[in-house]
Amino acid sequence: LSGAGAALVLAVLVLRYPVDYATIDRALTAASILSAVILLSLIESPLTPLAWILGSKPAVWLGRRSYGMYLWHYAIFFTFPGSGRLGGPVKVVLLLGSTLAVTAISYRFWEKPFLRLKSRFERVKTDLLPASTGDVAPAVA
Repeated sequence: LSGAGAALVLAVLVLRYPVDYATIDRALTAASILSAVILLSLIESPLTPLAWILGSKPAVWLGRRSYGMYLWHYAIFFTFPGSGRLGGPVKVVLLLGSTLAVTAISYRFWEKPFLRLKSRFERVKTDLLPASTGDVAPAVA
């Protein structure tokens, strides 16, 4: 089920181009519903080929950088010089490659240093500690 859902999500996302503003809402809604089906099927049976693919090193690498891709793709897609003159697959490869490159650089030099700082500001949670009088002291939150 998860493999079929993944194929349908990919088909919906690919087939919605060129953008038809009358049907884009339906296409994105279908992709969202199918994504939910994929997630539910992966939770139900995590030992599927799709789960193996999503757990692979390239997929994890991409997943760690996915938010950066989300942030950078708009700027790259709409400000890339000459992208309007390029056609079809060449344009897609060039824009996706540029997005991946900028995202990787951004992750390495911007995101990762901040992720390392994150642990300095985490609160330390402790379990309930018994007090010397036999009472239970409240946990530190």
